Amino acid sequence: MSFRIVKLLDPIQIVNIPSGLVPRGAYDNATDYAVGDSVDYLGSSYVMHVNAASGVLPTDTTKWQVLANKGATGSTGSTGATGSTGTTGSQGVAGNNGTNGQGVPVGGSSGQVLSKSSATDYDTTWSTPLTVSDTAYNATSWNTNTDAPTKNAVRDKIETMDTAIALNTAKVTYPSADATKVGHITVTQAVDLDTIESDTTTNNAKVTNATHTGDVTGSGALTVDKTAITGKSVVTAVGTDYVLISDTSDSGNLKKALASDLTGGGVGIAESLVIAYAVTL
Repeated sequence: MSFRIVKLLDPIQIVNIPSGLVPRGAYDNATDYAVGDSVDYLGSSYVMHVNAASGVLPTDTTKWQVLANKGATGSTGSTGATGSTGTTGSQGVAGNNGTNGQGVPVGGSSGQVLSKSSATDYDTTWSTPLTVSDTAYNATSWNTNTDAPTKNAVRDKIETMDTAIALNTAKVTYPSADATKVGHITVTQAVDLDTIESDTTTNNAKVTNATHTGDVTGSGALTVDKTAITGKSVVTAVGTDYVLISDTSDSGNLKKALASDLTGGGVGIAESLVIAYAVTL
């Protein structure tokens, strides 16, 4: 049988280990070590010189003895070469599904569209879009119709308005005879005055006699066409009545005369005089 004499450190003592040192690697708390077993623990090496149960740490100097203490930390070595890229790892497991988003709300019917009810996110509602109508413009029907007019119908109305505006804009000048009106009256008043002047011109052009009732007043004499009074009713005049006569000595102009002058002033004679037309003047 062989044996070794080992010189131990701290404290220095000679321990007889007949079987010699048995390297056991890193200390394991669950291993039941025997005398002569050496272990590494926290950078130092130890040897068991007194048998102990498992779990006794190498720092227990009653059972273990230091073989070599951990040396001081050395200086940092130079950076080693970069190793080669490792192989790509396998794909990880798929993550859990996220929570469901707002999505499209339920409901609605065929032909409806989703529209915003307010500026708030996801505040939407189903609505029926306006139908397109090509109905010509009408102030009454368009006022009660909620359909959206087509571009063609709107364009037609705009063209009509544009034409009317152009015609109205063109009415900015007056004939020279009417020039004095401009700048003193409104356009509406000018139009009314034009109407009056037109009606006056039309009335002046009339050559037929109109029926007249009541007294004729005015500063000038009433001129009557001497050939205009015909076919009137027959009356019996009295001497104090005035009648119209055609004076042949004065180009046949109409004049008034007493009925008694026509009968020579005889009493009762004038009362039986039948005249084609008589007026009281």
